[in-house]
Amino acid sequence: MALLLVEPIPNEFMPRWGPGAQPQGPASAPMIPKAQPANLVYGPHFYDLNVLFFKAYRGMSVNVQGLSRGMFILCALYFGARGLARNYYYQLRQLTQRGYAALGEVPIVVGEVGIPFDVNDTLRRTPGDYSVQRTLLSALVSALERNLISFTLWNYNPANTVEHGDGWNQEDFSLVNFEARAADRQNVRAHETLYRGGRALDAVLRPYACKVAGIPVSTAWDAQRRTLRFSWRNGPEACRAPTEVYVPEYLFCDHAPQVQLSDGTYKYVPEEQTLYIYHAVHTPGAVHHVTLQGAGARDSMQGIMLLAALCALLVALLAYRARSS
Repeated sequence: MALLLVEPIPNEFMPRWGPGAQPQGPASAPMIPKAQPANLVYGPHFYDLNVLFFKAYRGMSVNVQGLSRGMFILCALYFGARGLARNYYYQLRQLTQRGYAALGEVPIVVGEVGIPFDVNDTLRRTPGDYSVQRTLLSALVSALERNLISFTLWNYNPANTVEHGDGWNQEDFSLVNFEARAADRQNVRAHETLYRGGRALDAVLRPYACKVAGIPVSTAWDAQRRTLRFSWRNGPEACRAPTEVYVPEYLFCDHAPQVQLSDGTYKYVPEEQTLYIYHAVHTPGAVHHVTLQGAGARDSMQGIMLLAALCALLVALLAYRARSS
């Protein structure tokens, strides 16, 4: 049976759809009183409209979705990378919650989402530096994951160029550009065919649970510490199938991840880029946790601990000197 993906107008919420549907806002708000098809999938698109139209990001982001609906301007502003991620999280949460309210518990997949790579004119001013794009893309994917939403990134265009972008509608969203002048300096594996031309790949090639033997509860990927924390709970019926976590070879080509489980066992198959988890507790509603870390995670923690020890020693020496004088 074919699936029917339905997308509302960009930056608009889905109207209520179903027998006896009532408007969720003003009396003139649209609604669809007819029965929904059984194979309906809610497939909204999402973009940071402020970044999209102005092609700029300089540390401040705007909740355009809220602002367009009367939100007080100071409440719609976010600052820094963490603020950017919160902004995207709240907008996507509103988008999905309104979708469920209008359509019921239907599947949701954000059918199109991404960031413009020609932001701040960096492709010409600082070629090879994708730090701004990496910040935007990482915040966007993290917000999608935090909301537990399935999505498809826009886009992969092998014909992308610095001069013309994707070659359509003045857009430049492609994750790849094969021009030498556009090469990402942080793509350390650009010489390999699979990753050639990749831009800000470490923002999208990240571990995540692709098949869950239960119901996802939360997921979070810390790129700096290379640590994934994922939780899920059992459904009403026991599921003996493994939970599968995608472990990208791009990040874990030289070492196996360190894995900690709340219960059960695991098997890591690098050839399949997959960690198979077999949880041991099958009680309905029981919650499971997995923590997956890259080799750099332990090294960074050791560095932090060493720095803390040095600071403590410095404070002790200063205190001793103050008492002596």
